[in-house]
Amino acid sequence: MKKKSRGKHRTLLQIKICIMMIIVFTLCFGSGTKSDLVKASGAAYPQVYHVYIDSQFMGTVSNRELVETYIEKQITTEEEKYDELNLTINETVEYVPEVSFQPIYNNDQVIKRLYNKLTYSIRGVQLVVDGHLVGYFQNKQLAQQVIDKYIEQYVTEDILEQLKIDTSQDKHSSIEQQLTLGERQVVDVTLIEDVEIKEAKVPPTDLLLVEQGVKLLDRGHYVERTHTVQDGQTIEQIAEMYAMSLDEIETNNPNIVEQKVEDGDNIIIKEREPYLHVMVQEEELEEKAIAYNTKYETSTELYEGQTKVKQPGEEGKMLVHSRLFIHNGEVKEKEILSEEMIKKPVNEIIIRGTKEIPTKGSGDFYWPTDGGEITSHIGWRWGSYHKGIDIAGVESKDIFAADNGVVTFSGIRGGYGKRIVIDHQNGFETTYSHLSTLHVSEGQSVKKGQPIGFIGSTGSSTGIHLHFEMYFEERLQNPLDYY
Repeated sequence: MKKKSRGKHRTLLQIKICIMMIIVFTLCFGSGTKSDLVKASGAAYPQVYHVYIDSQFMGTVSNRELVETYIEKQITTEEEKYDELNLTINETVEYVPEVSFQPIYNNDQVIKRLYNKLTYSIRGVQLVVDGHLVGYFQNKQLAQQVIDKYIEQYVTEDILEQLKIDTSQDKHSSIEQQLTLGERQVVDVTLIEDVEIKEAKVPPTDLLLVEQGVKLLDRGHYVERTHTVQDGQTIEQIAEMYAMSLDEIETNNPNIVEQKVEDGDNIIIKEREPYLHVMVQEEELEEKAIAYNTKYETSTELYEGQTKVKQPGEEGKMLVHSRLFIHNGEVKEKEILSEEMIKKPVNEIIIRGTKEIPTKGSGDFYWPTDGGEITSHIGWRWGSYHKGIDIAGVESKDIFAADNGVVTFSGIRGGYGKRIVIDHQNGFETTYSHLSTLHVSEGQSVKKGQPIGFIGSTGSSTGIHLHFEMYFEERLQNPLDYY
């Protein structure tokens, strides 16, 4: 009976111990304590920490301060690589405590895993234009400097200060200026696109300098447009128009066969365009000329084809106040604000002759050039007969009709070059060769002394001169016999 009683007593003792252990575990897990030793019923129990990086298990350590100290040390080491940058880690670190009678942990293994897992960044900003990310900068001040420097490519800092432009909020500022004649004044500066400067975690290696940011804004991005072929344009002409190569055109338009296009075809064009456009509005006051009109009167005192200026024309003057809209240095639009006429134009009056030109020659011949000297006479020369006289060294380039008559030829004729033939309706005929310009046409009546062309050197010519021939009843004459 005593043996049975002792066995029963041991069993009750073991049950009490188990109950005490359950109470201790419950107290440990429910306490939330952060100490490495958890006390329960006067006894201390070890506590370990399970470490997670962005919800990924890294391992178990004996002390969370071990991990925190390592991370701080690594941040300090990374910061030494850069000037005046305060770094932080990109990942989220979580610690889950556990109480264990026989804790299992591996501090070294966790530290090694952290070394390969952690990445670093600063709390910087990103510059965004119309939803396009331009780049990252250390702070808002540097990003704003990028915008300011970009604008200063088109407007001076003094003018910006005067206008007090707010580039970050797309506000319009304007000033009223007293314009002087011939002067332009900037009255407004705005950014066409929306500009945002947002806080962001930025890897130190991605940070840009102000100069780099300005270049990126200028360089811009590719914008896709459609060009419709017209007026028989070729692929080569379209490529030249957009400063693209043929390969680029073909890459963007794989449907083009053998570089052939037709009117109405749509061609995809990809062009670089700056991220940002600065619109400068300028006002100017300028004086513009007003063209005069020409009016005509007739006179029987002048021959047909003759004119005389009765009243010279004079241009008028208009004072024009305009506003120019300039995008990145290029004028896109000009708006007329006001116009004031300060001088009216004076009409030109031209008198036109109506007197009929006599077609019959007088027989009294007019010298065909403005002065000059004879460089070659009629007769044998260089093995052939020279049928006229050559006149060179003239005062002006005008060639004159030797007498009244009708033009029977005006054009190009073999070695004579540009040539005019006049029938004087009295048996005489004269010719004028090697001209540079013809002022009369076949069938036209001309009067003696009328300019009919300019001296030249067309056809088989040894230099600038007039080759002048004269005929009577179709027989060659020496012109000098009649002067």
